[in-house]
Amino acid sequence: MDLIGFPLDFVRQVISQTLDEEHIKNPKYFGGSEQVYLLPFYEELVKEENVDRYVETLRDLIDQQNRTGLIMCGTVLADENPTITNLAQDFIIPMSFTCSFRVPLKDRNEAVKTINHLIEKLKGRKQDIAEFEDGQLLKVGTIGNSYEDNGIVIKDGDYLGEYSSYNIQLSVENRLTALASLGVTQQTGLSWVYASDISTGKMSVLVKEDGAWKLVQDDKTYTGIIFPPSDKTFEKYKISMSFDSVRVDTPKDLNSEKYCEVSFGGSATIVNCDVALGNDLVKLAVKRDYLVSVVNNTETHSTISDSTHWLEPLELPSGNNADTQMNQLIANKFLSIPHTDGISVSNQYTFMLDKGESLIKAWFLYGRYGKVADGTTGHEYENGISPNMVYAITEWWSYWGNVEPTSFHSKLVGSVDIENTESDALTIKLPMQVVGA
Repeated sequence: MDLIGFPLDFVRQVISQTLDEEHIKNPKYFGGSEQVYLLPFYEELVKEENVDRYVETLRDLIDQQNRTGLIMCGTVLADENPTITNLAQDFIIPMSFTCSFRVPLKDRNEAVKTINHLIEKLKGRKQDIAEFEDGQLLKVGTIGNSYEDNGIVIKDGDYLGEYSSYNIQLSVENRLTALASLGVTQQTGLSWVYASDISTGKMSVLVKEDGAWKLVQDDKTYTGIIFPPSDKTFEKYKISMSFDSVRVDTPKDLNSEKYCEVSFGGSATIVNCDVALGNDLVKLAVKRDYLVSVVNNTETHSTISDSTHWLEPLELPSGNNADTQMNQLIANKFLSIPHTDGISVSNQYTFMLDKGESLIKAWFLYGRYGKVADGTTGHEYENGISPNMVYAITEWWSYWGNVEPTSFHSKLVGSVDIENTESDALTIKLPMQVVGA
């Protein structure tokens, strides 16, 4: 897997395309080529006309004269040379970036709202992004990659997977049926998706019209769709981004008009498709399932009626501790032979202490004050925590059309720690152990 372009261009593509997409959804946010232009201070200058166009663009950027109606004209740059993780098989580039937009003073407030909305859409998520054989980039949607929805939902613009050009309708229906069997629901009125031709490996846009799925080209009639380059193969990458806050500089005069710089920065990690990112975990579903009690040496399970809580972990380390017995034989030249007779699988979740989420609040009351549910009025198991409560948990991992749900039962063990971050926000750490049936 050889990278064709620059790592920074992945950041530029995600920012620019997200602004375009959000502008299409809501015109109050700036976006589109007539309102926003983001320059990475380099382009692929293969032909003479590319060089001429690049020089003209730079002049436009300096003089703010490139288009009537252009509002946000900016640059994105890397603070330092991105490092490449020293592995032969995997492609991993962590990097930092700074993005700055020149904005007319009269549009400053709306520009800040646009950037804040952009950050809201990108933070805490990863993006699937394709690099085509000519170096062009395209961000595609990830199934379930939205915290506005409870559950795993496939939406317009998500990458569906592969299809057969011999029978597009059947291919898409079979794929949607397979996703439904994994618990994926469809957006109401799902109308278009990205997908790849299984025979050529080239990306296409499939649109549902008159109840049937069909392949469409960019004939300028599908105004809400950003089309991939036609007839080109591509490589699959992922990018996870975090952000600094927005900053606005002192206004300056340019061509007898006042402008200001609206800037923000952050960090990004670019990886190839198969390298796991923490934000590949798009959803975490937790539910109080049953209570274990032992009376007269008899264990009973009491079912608990609880709704599913969709949570977002800040950290999710895990471990698998094997319980081994050592066999030592002289006949084996004193070499030990370990035998495993049990495993203990632990998952530790760290959450921000959001008291608006009832389950996190119950964990807080349990961890901080030892308040437990005992089944009495006001202390029902559905509203509180008991030390012997068992939770039904499902982790949803999703990337490039692959949806991988894993369900298991888990129980709180050890110490529930509540700590302050450096920014004074409280976090709660929950050590949990996977339990058998």
